[in-house]
Amino acid sequence: MAGELKRDDGKRNEFGILMKALRDMNTPRFTFSDQELFYTLIEGLFANVDITRTDFPPIMETIYKILDGNEMRNEELYKSESDHIVIKTIHLYETMYTRHTTLVTGPTCAGKTTIQETLRQAKTLEGIKTTIVRINPKDRPILEL
Repeated sequence: MAGELKRDDGKRNEFGILMKALRDMNTPRFTFSDQELFYTLIEGLFANVDITRTDFPPIMETIYKILDGNEMRNEELYKSESDHIVIKTIHLYETMYTRHTTLVTGPTCAGKTTIQETLRQAKTLEGIKTTIVRINPKDRPILEL
């Protein structure tokens, strides 16, 4: 991923490119509490590099439109919940962009279906027909998984 970022933006500092690659590849896999530890470790390794996220994928505006249209985003009542959905949808998008397979796990009513459906609708609005295939890993042989 760092090589692709370097090819796309050769003017950017190499430490910044490496930091972005590390952040984008790892952050989606962490819980919110683990992200703080990760950022602390990265700050120790890259003392003079700003690790705050400054660029969001262009899909973010589409995600907000989807959530507004589905009445999932109410600034006064559900700001923290909708922000969580947006952040996790972006994480899913980044994970799918950089990985061959993606597994979404979590407890009941954690927002897994909402996040997947929001991303599917956003990609479809951008002109990329997207379908979701859910499988039950319990009904598959290990080799098939």
